[in-house]
Parts: sequence; C-alpha cells; structure tokens
Amino acid sequence: MHGVILAVIDRSLSSTGLLLRSAIIIAIGLVLSNGIGVRGVWRMLSRRPCQGGLSRHLFASTFATLALVLELFCLSRIGNPPARGRALVLAMMLSRWSVVPIGYGLSVKGPGGLGIRFDGVITFRDFAVSSVIALGLAMTAYDLVGLIVIVILALTILGLRFIFSRIFGGVDGSSLGAGAYFCELATIAVLCAIQI
Repeated sequence: MHGVILAVIDRSLSSTGLLLRSAIIIAIGLVLSNGIGVRGVWRMLSRRPCQGGLSRHLFASTFATLALVLELFCLSRIGNPPARGRALVLAMMLSRWSVVPIGYGLSVKGPGGLGIRFDGVITFRDFAVSSVIALGLAMTAYDLVGLIVIVILALTILGLRFIFSRIFGGVDGSSLGAGAYFCELATIAVLCAIQI
C-alpha cells in the first residue's frame, strides 16, 4: 500500500525536478514506515565492533546516511513516470515481504527492535503464502521487470541471511528492519540500472 501511495504522490509532483521529487518521496516513505529500515541499519551496525578509530555509532550513522544517498541517487535517475511508479510499488511491496524469507528459520536474538516484534515464529505456511502473493503480484503486474527484480532480490535475501546468521548470530526486529531496507534499496538500484 505504501508503494501505491508513494507512486501517486510522485506522479502529482511531476512538475518538480527529479532530485527534489525523489528526496520528497524518500522522506515521505521514511515517515510512513516510521524509519524502521534506516533505524534498523543504524542499530544493527552500532552493535558491531568496527575497525580503525571510528566509533561504532559514527560508523553506523555514516553507513545509514550513505545508503539513503544511494537510494536518492538511484531513484532520481529514473525519469520515466511509469518506471518510477513501478520502482516505488515493487520496492515497497517486495521489501516488506522480504522480512519473511530473511527471518524464516534463523535463530532469534531477541524479540525487540523498532516496533517489529519478532519471536521467531515464521512457519513454512507463512513463507509460502506470502511468497505466492508478493511474487505473483510482481510477476503479474510487471512481467520481465518483475522477474529480474525477484532474481536479484532472492540473491540479496540469501546474502542477508548469510550475514545475519554468520556475523550477527541471528536476527531481531532491528535486523529484519535493516534487511527490508537493503531489499528496498536493491530493488530501486536494479530498476535504475535496467531502465526497461
């Protein structure tokens, strides 16, 4: 639903420059999601020890800011109105769905985190039903573009699962929020790159 709202707002701002329009859309998206993804990235990285003289919080803040700048850059490079709408709808829908396959079967580090209560109870039925709905909608609505995004997103999810299980020792609500944000960013970046 957030993707549709953002696409409608984006279309209404069509007389605005792409960079400003993209910044407005990203800001509205952060407000609609309560910033869960970016805050999840910050919390997840601020808990890890980092190399060099940077403090963990400075490293986490820098990384989260760079991720937002990358998202702004990629979205502002998509100029075609239908392609922008497609990017926003797919990014929001598939990033929210990605929480299920990211968390499925991984050990739970704790239930807390940014308003996402995660107690590790994601059943195979939850995974299967959510996947059929999200991936079916993406493929039905966007054909080849949807397929390309799904393949890249599957690789992103596998990478995130590996990182969360091997480096972070499991997931919590913050990790899931961060994972959803990385999937959102990956979707926009892919659609920026292919521009079909």
